[in-house]
Amino acid sequence: MSFNCEDDSLGIHHNHTRNNHGHGHGHDHEPPVPTNSDQSLFSYIDTTKIKLLNGIAMSQGSQSSTLDKSSVFIKNRDNKSKIDTWLQSDTDCQLVAHLPFTGVCKIDSIILRCNKPKLSEEFDAPKTIQVYKNWKKNSNIDFNTLNSNHIKPNYKIEYPQNVGIDPTTTTETDEDETSMIEFHMPKAKFNDCHSITLFFKDNWSDDEDNCFKLYYLEIRGSFTGKLAKDDAVPIVSVYESAPNPLDHQKVESDKPNIHLGM
Repeated sequence: MSFNCEDDSLGIHHNHTRNNHGHGHGHDHEPPVPTNSDQSLFSYIDTTKIKLLNGIAMSQGSQSSTLDKSSVFIKNRDNKSKIDTWLQSDTDCQLVAHLPFTGVCKIDSIILRCNKPKLSEEFDAPKTIQVYKNWKKNSNIDFNTLNSNHIKPNYKIEYPQNVGIDPTTTTETDEDETSMIEFHMPKAKFNDCHSITLFFKDNWSDDEDNCFKLYYLEIRGSFTGKLAKDDAVPIVSVYESAPNPLDHQKVESDKPNIHLGM
């Protein structure tokens, strides 16, 4: 089922009930406000300061050293259906994307397009995605910190099963926007963002060796008109060679309001 959503709300609305287990997540029982493509914050993402951990730029199945990593998954409106380039987790299922803005933004939703799960031995779909806003300037971003309980995420989302792109496909475009998922952020919690950090923590099979593909990421909201702070966040790029199983324990994810389609 496809949707023409350039000016309409996205697809099918899902309500999830959630329990608060000390993660500080707000409960928003009101239906999410519909968004549209004019609310894209694409032009406000400072692509010169994007930080990625354990991610490689891919083009039709081959690693590409000539492609900018951010351009393979942060795509403008004209290229959002292109699936011949993507960001792929490198050594295992985890990936971090730190996205600074050129100004302070209010975030209404995050739209993701990943691969479907369990369609090959190599790939699986992501499951838990931890969202952090305004990562502190002098605080390193590294997997040991993110896998620990020292820094709590501002929100958690859960990518649904059996939605996305077949990871073995070789087509260049896919116009079926039901494989794009919109996750609505809780109201008032993401009103003053000068950066957003996404930590793709685990996958549906609980097999850490399986990678995943991120074809598309869009952030929707509004620019407040304020300049962003200097967000030069130190980042540790050395990935743990022998993950500690205790650092990879399953967490119970909050399930926000989501839409299928774009």
